[in-house]
Amino acid sequence: MAGLNDAPLADPVVVFAMMFGERKFGHLVGDLAVVTQQRLQDEGLTKEATAEKLKAAQDARENRLAKLLATRLDEWVSGDKEKFVREALVEVAELHELHMGPQMLASIGARAHSCTYTTLTARART
Repeated sequence: MAGLNDAPLADPVVVFAMMFGERKFGHLVGDLAVVTQQRLQDEGLTKEATAEKLKAAQDARENRLAKLLATRLDEWVSGDKEKFVREALVEVAELHELHMGPQMLASIGARAHSCTYTTLTARART
């Protein structure tokens, strides 16, 4: 066991990629906070500096993913809807085949549904 202490640690992004689809989900989830947090802890920052950088990274992640989603949905709104659906089904089939693919797809879908429901319910009340 003593030899393990001297072994270099793997990059959290690499570990995540190996566990959850080799970054094929990146355009849907980005770099998750737990991965970013681990990287920041490795920098030896104070708790306050880590929290600040983590928030900035999360904001950047959300903005990047929102832009990707807007671009993707623009194809649906102004493009060929049948082509959009065909391409989406091909992508889902490919992602489903990855390690933890079905679980990741289910989690992403459940979260999207929950956020949509919450947003639409809040808007209906105003």
